[in-house]
Amino acid sequence: QITMAVLNTKTYRKLSWSRTFQRYNKKYVAGLGGIICFLVALFWLDLLGDMTGGSTTTTPILTGASPQPSITVPRIWVSLIISLEYERELMPHTLRHYIQTLQVPPSQLLVALHHQDGDQKTQLFQEMEAHLKQEYGIVHTHRWMGVYTSNDKWRTRGSLRDLVNVQPCDWIVNSDADELLQVPGNNLQTFLNMVSFQGYDVVYADFQGRVALQGELPEIASNVPLSDQFPLSCRVTQSILPGADAFKAIAFYGSHRENRGGHYLLTTTNHTYEGRNEKKNVDHCGYPVRLHLDHYKWIRPVVAKLERRYKVYEELKMKMRGESKAFLDHIRTHGGRLGTSELNCTAHPEPVNYDDARHDVYVRGARCHNPATKCVFGANTKV
Repeated sequence: QITMAVLNTKTYRKLSWSRTFQRYNKKYVAGLGGIICFLVALFWLDLLGDMTGGSTTTTPILTGASPQPSITVPRIWVSLIISLEYERELMPHTLRHYIQTLQVPPSQLLVALHHQDGDQKTQLFQEMEAHLKQEYGIVHTHRWMGVYTSNDKWRTRGSLRDLVNVQPCDWIVNSDADELLQVPGNNLQTFLNMVSFQGYDVVYADFQGRVALQGELPEIASNVPLSDQFPLSCRVTQSILPGADAFKAIAFYGSHRENRGGHYLLTTTNHTYEGRNEKKNVDHCGYPVRLHLDHYKWIRPVVAKLERRYKVYEELKMKMRGESKAFLDHIRTHGGRLGTSELNCTAHPEPVNYDDARHDVYVRGARCHNPATKCVFGANTKV
């Protein structure tokens, strides 16, 4: 219609060389105009597809959502490091938590198995890898052999990423065997979808030290929930190590890297950490609600683990040896257990309730966005 209107103007008729040409020219120009409009429409549809990830299927993205055109959602990878010397009894509880409670598919778990004498434990590694595959369906595993240091642990995290070629807009969830994350709705993918849609690229969590009733360091029972075996929630780290970081960057985009302690992110220009000149990241956008991270560190093998770690750090002259020594001194002072009266403990804490915090975040929406990641998934969405 626009093309024909142009053809009927006086200006166009004056420019036409003859009536015969004008009669045919109108047909062909009108056809050409239609083709141009069609190509422009295709261009905009293609651009829209790029912005939304190119998906046109109709699926509900979040639990309870009505059917809507789906958009690309970020992949998540849960990175776990498990000590075969000290944390083998914790392992079933940890894996069930992430697979069953937080509904993470086993194919998205990246598990590093560590043993200090790993070169002599080939059969043990083979047995554990087979067990993880047969019992849980976990196929991405990595062997970490040798002395434990925070530097080596950091590099092992990088090796786990390399197993699946983590992309800049994938989510990495960094957890240890003694850390059980609590998320709204008990669905990790759904929660991180919402975080992505709001424009945030890192989530922090506060440690909640879980302790046995009398502060003892018990063996782990396989058939009793950990929360029942450790009914106290205590501020262990904050009380024994005043001023220490009692939180961690628990989840973040693959474009980031955490520092060796896992508490902060490194700058985007300093991703190769070699133990010196560590820089904290300032170009990221943190989710404004701290999650809860139940920390089941205080079990029977913890004394042997801390003693070995202190010895290694002392030989290497690493500052972290002071932390191990402080924990050991506290345990020895209290007769081989934790002094719960000094740790600001709460007995049988209520299940974590994020309702008020989630609503506040949803109302405010994203307050910032990291232009370095360019991970845009969609509009504000509520879990």
